[in-house]
Amino acid sequence: MRHPMMNNYIEKFIEYLENEKNYSLHTCKDYTEDLEQFNDFVKKLNLEDIKQIDHIIIRQFLGELNQRNYSKRSIARKLASIKSFFKFLLKREYIKTNPAEYVSSPKLPKLLPHFLYEDEITEIIESFDNNNFESARNRAILETLYSTGMRVSELVNLDLQDIDIFQGIARVYGKGSKQRIVALGSKCRESLNVYLIYRKNFLNKSGISTDALFINFKGKRLTDRGVRYIFEKYIKKIAQEKKVSPHIVRHTFATHMLNNGCDLRAVQEFLGHISLTTTQIYTHIGKKQLKKIYDEYHPHS
Repeated sequence: MRHPMMNNYIEKFIEYLENEKNYSLHTCKDYTEDLEQFNDFVKKLNLEDIKQIDHIIIRQFLGELNQRNYSKRSIARKLASIKSFFKFLLKREYIKTNPAEYVSSPKLPKLLPHFLYEDEITEIIESFDNNNFESARNRAILETLYSTGMRVSELVNLDLQDIDIFQGIARVYGKGSKQRIVALGSKCRESLNVYLIYRKNFLNKSGISTDALFINFKGKRLTDRGVRYIFEKYIKKIAQEKKVSPHIVRHTFATHMLNNGCDLRAVQEFLGHISLTTTQIYTHIGKKQLKKIYDEYHPHS
């Protein structure tokens, strides 16, 4: 049970993330769990006002997590949630100073994102044979994710009017409802055309009307969780030991674009990254690939 002192503040913050920042339900759930855990810690201190929380209390909370053998990455994520929470409170003038502002995050090792090679992603996509509604939809989902690099939350929010197959473009609404235009490759357009025929027939038979591009067997908009279920049920079997998720397909898009000579700022635009620094992690993958090629072909490697 939440401490009455923080109850309304957490609810207001989550509403802000959902309605104003347009964060996915999955992301909001993570924020809620992190703040609930911090709230449980604060309850033990018997504070009467949220303004009594200072940087020492936040550091004590992080210290407790460390003693309970939480990983540095988990601790960093929870601190990020707390920082965002207090930044919101300060912005709305619920507090006068931000106690989390100068609390340092633990240093994390730089991890390169997983990605698939071109033959691997092609094999997974082509395993769906377009012989029925489900197979055609799943193939179109994979082609769209790989062709555009969009997030799964952006994919499931697509409406029919957001895509122009003839011109080969799609209008995507990213984080904070920011709009960007992405390209639909030729194979993606082919898969979408096939899927749209199945989709039309399915909706006509069921008598359902919807603007959602990707739908489930009830004729409703496919959810973030629904797409992840498709990956769990079908794609894991095909990929076998390879780790595959919607986000890894996004990593794969970025890696292949850069490895084939695409400008970094163009990839930033395609991915919808606010900062170029976020996109730069993919240049390390490119360098790693170059090193592999050098070792394979140079006689003195």
